[in-house]
Amino acid sequence: MRNYKFIEHTADIALEVRGKTVPELFMNSAEGLFSLIYPGRITRKIRESERHIHIKAETLEDLLIDWLNELISIFYTYHFLPKSYNIEVKAADVKVLKGIIKGSVDIDESKIAEEVKSAAYHNVKIKREAEGFRTIIIFDV
Repeated sequence: MRNYKFIEHTADIALEVRGKTVPELFMNSAEGLFSLIYPGRITRKIRESERHIHIKAETLEDLLIDWLNELISIFYTYHFLPKSYNIEVKAADVKVLKGIIKGSVDIDESKIAEEVKSAAYHNVKIKREAEGFRTIIIFDV
């Protein structure tokens, strides 16, 4: 079962995401993002790579959006499609995300389904629920 779903939005694309923990919420958000951008499977032999990520923000919501926008930037700059995420999120005074993402480079650009410009800061809220965490993210397409 997926931990994200697309929902109707008057403009752009909205994604509702759930996770048992904050890091899982962030990883599920990334999986939802890339299911939108590059929904197909990689069928040709391509080069594997990894990227180290380190992001700081004042709030968890800002950290989430900064994380997604960093992934969007890496995807379009390096044609890097993440396959796995090993991240940790620290929620002290300054929120910090550190980790490594592994994936494929030199992907087939013709398989890009949706060009996502950015994740929007507008009205994003991370809510704690009985099963974990939930948020809705708006993507500018």
